[in-house]
Amino acid sequence: MSRFVWCLFLCAGLLTFVSATPGKGAVLEQQPYGIVIPVQDAAVALEVWADNIIRVAYPKVTPFLDRKSLAVKPRQGLTPPWRTSRSGNQITITTAKLTVRVNADSGVVTFLDRQLKPILAEKDGGRAGRR
Repeated sequence: MSRFVWCLFLCAGLLTFVSATPGKGAVLEQQPYGIVIPVQDAAVALEVWADNIIRVAYPKVTPFLDRKSLAVKPRQGLTPPWRTSRSGNQITITTAKLTVRVNADSGVVTFLDRQLKPILAEKDGGRAGRR
């Protein structure tokens, strides 16, 4: 019986490790206003506010996104059309005016214009508070 319990704990631990491993197997969580991508011990959340505004957050827990904020104006009107795509470890969210790419392994975020020229790119390993 103890061997069975030990195997059960081992399987549960492996399942937890595999599901938490970032990269190609990362589960993309679709929201009405954007996407949440699990990255290491947190998540990268992209919220579409307008064709030219995508809010980026790096919460340790995803319920963080549902909290009201004094720094962010409440959402007004409809969320503009957007779509997501994935190529290897790159997850992309695109609006009519803006494209944002997230590296699913590292969480590095890059903003691009309509011609896919970089507007702003985060340095690899450059996120404040990340170890």
